[in-house]
Amino acid sequence: PRRFGKSLFLSTLAYFHGVENKQNYNALFKSLDVDRDVESGKVTPGQYLILAFDFSAVNHSPDVEVAEASLNDMLNNSIRAFYMTYAPYLGTATSYQLIKESTSPDAVESLAACVSLVQEALKAVTEEDDPLAGVKGIYLLADEYDAFSNGFLSPDDARPWDHPRTRANSLLKGFWATVKSKLGPRGIVKCFITGVSPLSMADNTSGFNVETYVSWRQELSGLCGLTEEDVHAALGLPGVCKSEDEIRNHFEIMKASDIATSKPAWLSYMIHIGGLTFCDNSKHLRITNLVAAQRFGETILARLQLRLEDVDLAFRNIVSSGSIDQVLALYKRAMELRDVGDNDFKKTEKNHRDSFHYALLGNTHPSLRKLGLETRTTKVAAHQTFGRIDMLIQVPLKKRAILLEWKVIQIDFLDVGTSQGRMEKAEHLSDMADVNEILDLQFRRYDRWRPGQTIRSWITDGPTEGETKTSPRQQLAEYMNSPEIDLLKKENEVTAFLVVIIGSRQVLFWEMDDGDFRKDPKLAF
Repeated sequence: PRRFGKSLFLSTLAYFHGVENKQNYNALFKSLDVDRDVESGKVTPGQYLILAFDFSAVNHSPDVEVAEASLNDMLNNSIRAFYMTYAPYLGTATSYQLIKESTSPDAVESLAACVSLVQEALKAVTEEDDPLAGVKGIYLLADEYDAFSNGFLSPDDARPWDHPRTRANSLLKGFWATVKSKLGPRGIVKCFITGVSPLSMADNTSGFNVETYVSWRQELSGLCGLTEEDVHAALGLPGVCKSEDEIRNHFEIMKASDIATSKPAWLSYMIHIGGLTFCDNSKHLRITNLVAAQRFGETILARLQLRLEDVDLAFRNIVSSGSIDQVLALYKRAMELRDVGDNDFKKTEKNHRDSFHYALLGNTHPSLRKLGLETRTTKVAAHQTFGRIDMLIQVPLKKRAILLEWKVIQIDFLDVGTSQGRMEKAEHLSDMADVNEILDLQFRRYDRWRPGQTIRSWITDGPTEGETKTSPRQQLAEYMNSPEIDLLKKENEVTAFLVVIIGSRQVLFWEMDDGDFRKDPKLAF
């Protein structure tokens, strides 16, 4: 049934069998039941590359093209996530390079290419210290495989299943047929599939007719969900209310208990262990424990494939000269690796600003914090908040302040010279190296505020449609002349930049002085 732990079990399989988690085996599985089988040699952890698909993440739109595109994107995004995890194991410098070279607009072709790439990599393993030594191949995990087709089943819909909707169904069949064709040594070695019902196994997965139904196996019967014994045991635990009166009494004293005891005790505990806490009245988390702060900082940088020494150098450039070129280049690199899914390309100004802050300028690593950079988000005044997503970087020891006004242009609203999907448009945009070529890109005709405008025109003159015609240049100029910034100028050297994220692939920045742009705009590289 739903909500009974199938997805959790798939996650457990991924952590047990994934080669990237091999070094964490003791922390995750030591002394559990499975450890006995590991100790006796019945099973070995960390022998596979995990390729996971979640079919519940597909848009079940009644529009055939939308549904098919969503299914195709989900499959491709899962393959891209696979590359992001295993690029170092496959001998490629970056996951972006793998994604660019091995992902096709057709998800079925992408899957075939992915498996072939793994097969070739495993064939080339000759040394015992190779990262892929001992790896058998791909373990494919599919969660809620029937969610896509079940989303279209309706008792009120009399249309047969061979309705034109089966264009998307054909893609699903092609996917599973490809999975079957790639089963074998060094390819897809194992599969584990979950769903609510076996309905789709007779149709959508007819090309994958080698599956074994295991739900009724006795050894798996208690794996997911609760048994009757579990429920009775839980109800018999100390502290469980035995009557309605007892339950009602707890509700009556809950509020007083929370005020009198729970909150002070919790705050005292957090202070004692040096855990997460809030900084003043803001919503920015401060990590007071240095070990935890270092681990958080290192984990974030590793996730974005950024080196601490590169970030350190970027910080020092800001401190010494006020240059933001390098730190924006690092964000661009991280953004290209991170933004590969549908929702990634829909990020707002706030999303990018906060990501830039927490991953880089606000990174908690102690060696970065000691360099003396401070950042905060700010607005001019309560009545002037429309469209303002601003950041203030300060170096108190150098009496330097840098103002960043953030803007984002989502790739769907740009005409980049190709009518293909988002990733193809993104790759085309990534290849552009001329700032003027990018400034001359036009917004698509269905953009609500800037149809047909160039990026340059929008930045300098403002949108042509809508009630608010204020341009990004005017917004930044007004901010520079605000009382708050005037006060800051009395004791600091203040510089201002307009930062424009373009299609999650380019970062354009333009310095302003005395209310107008000076010098030429730049692209982060």
